[in-house]
Amino acid sequence: MDSDLNERFEEQLASLKNKKHRKYHRLLKEKSNEMLELIESDIWKPVSNKGEYDVFTYFDNDTGLKCVLGQGPIDFDMETALELIGDYSRRGLFDKTFVEGEVVEEIGLDGRLEYQRVNPGPLISHRDMVFATRKLFLEDNRIMWVASSVEDDLKPPVKKVVRGHMFIGGWLLEPHEEDPDKCFAYFLAKGDAKGAIPKFAVNFVAKEQGLVPMKLNKCLHEIHDE
Repeated sequence: MDSDLNERFEEQLASLKNKKHRKYHRLLKEKSNEMLELIESDIWKPVSNKGEYDVFTYFDNDTGLKCVLGQGPIDFDMETALELIGDYSRRGLFDKTFVEGEVVEEIGLDGRLEYQRVNPGPLISHRDMVFATRKLFLEDNRIMWVASSVEDDLKPPVKKVVRGHMFIGGWLLEPHEEDPDKCFAYFLAKGDAKGAIPKFAVNFVAKEQGLVPMKLNKCLHEIHDE
């Protein structure tokens, strides 16, 4: 099965004429495998809970970073959830740290290059990142939205904004076993904000990131409920 998937991936890459686009997709293929392994591993420690929504963290000794995993049910189907996740005009509705973002370039195969700026907390410099993303339809009917920073100079530095690095991040959505109009969401974030950030700000961002699935579900209700 793995060889078939790899062969299919190489066929997809061959359809792309842009060499850099192929490079981004190879990066995202690697990160998608890593993301699945992380979500399914037993390294996570529970740190908070709100009803059906759980937040986990683990400390990565190799990078010295705190990684975050939030999970919980979504009362809408996967495509409806992904439509909101990918809409920068509404990102701030469910992510308090979000300041601005945009799609920099479409790279084919449901992939794109994106720019995002976030606010880690009061009196702290904003952080921004440029990263590649791809929406992947997995063999078991799950959908992944995986992201990872790219080093290419696609967006110039912004004054008083620190350029961070996302090692891996994104969403994994699973269809509900009994109701096709619902799903279960995992949100993963493993990144380096760079520069000096107080511990309270690190904890604030981790909490906000971990509760994003809950806030996404609430936002979807506000949009779609009459």
